[in-house]
Amino acid sequence: MNHPTRDARDAWTQAGRRLLVKAVEEFAYEELLVPVRDDSTNDANDPAAPANHSTSSPGASSPSDSYRLDFGDSVRWTFRAARGTFATWRVEPGSLRRHPDTPAGEEAGPERLLLDARTSLGWDGPTTAEVLRELTATRRADAEAIGRALSAADLADLGHLDLEAYQDGHPCMLLNKGRLGFSASDAAAYAPEAARAAAPVGAQRDRGEGVRRAGGDALRAGGADGAGGVRDDGDGLGADEGIRAALTAAIGAIGAPA
Repeated sequence: MNHPTRDARDAWTQAGRRLLVKAVEEFAYEELLVPVRDDSTNDANDPAAPANHSTSSPGASSPSDSYRLDFGDSVRWTFRAARGTFATWRVEPGSLRRHPDTPAGEEAGPERLLLDARTSLGWDGPTTAEVLRELTATRRADAEAIGRALSAADLADLGHLDLEAYQDGHPCMLLNKGRLGFSASDAAAYAPEAARAAAPVGAQRDRGEGVRRAGGDALRAGGADGAGGVRDDGDGLGADEGIRAALTAAIGAIGAPA
C-alpha cells in the first residue's frame, strides 16, 4: 500500500498542537493544574481566535468559556474550554495563548507549557528533563503517524497487525510514546508507528536429551548449530554474529539446570 506523506515540519507542528491541548485537558482533569475562570479575556480582536465562541465542543454539555492558568514570573496561559461529563475538559483547538508571548522564533508549544508549569507541578530538574525527553519522543512518534495518516476507508481494510502502526496511543496519557531506552534509530526500527518488520531473536535451553554441548545445554533460536551457538535457519529470524556470541555467552554463564 502506498502511504501518503506530509511535510515533516507541518506534521511536527500539528502533533505539538494536539499535545498542547491534551496536556491542558488531562492535567486539569487530574487537578494537577487548576484553571480559573477568566471573564476578562477578550479575543474579539485576535484574528487567530476561534470565530464562534458559543459553539459547544464535541461531547461537551455546555458552551465554552474563558479560562486561565497562572504560573510564576507573571506568566499565564489563557484558553477557551467546555466542561464535559465526569468533569472532563474540552479545550478549543487554537484558543491556547501564552502571556507574555514567547520570543520571536520560539514556539508556544507543549514543551513551553510544561516548563512554565514545572514549579506548580512540583517537578525538580531531573524530573523536568525526563518529562521533556518523553514528550519529545511522543511528539516525534505522533508526527510520524500524522505524516502517514490513512483515510477511514483505508484503515478499515487493514489487518490487526498493520492497524497497530496507525494507533494514536493512550487517549488520556500525555507521555504515551516515551519509549524508555529507545534511541531515535530504535524508534524508527521497532516502534509500532514505524510499520517496519522486526526479526525476533530468542534463546532457549534444551532440557531434553536432544542436542547438547559440553558445559551446559544448547542454545536455540529456531534451531541450534553443532557448536552450541545460535543458528540462522536462513529465514531472517537469526541474530547477527555479534548478538549470537553475546547471547551464547550470557546464557551459557548461567550454567546447566539443576
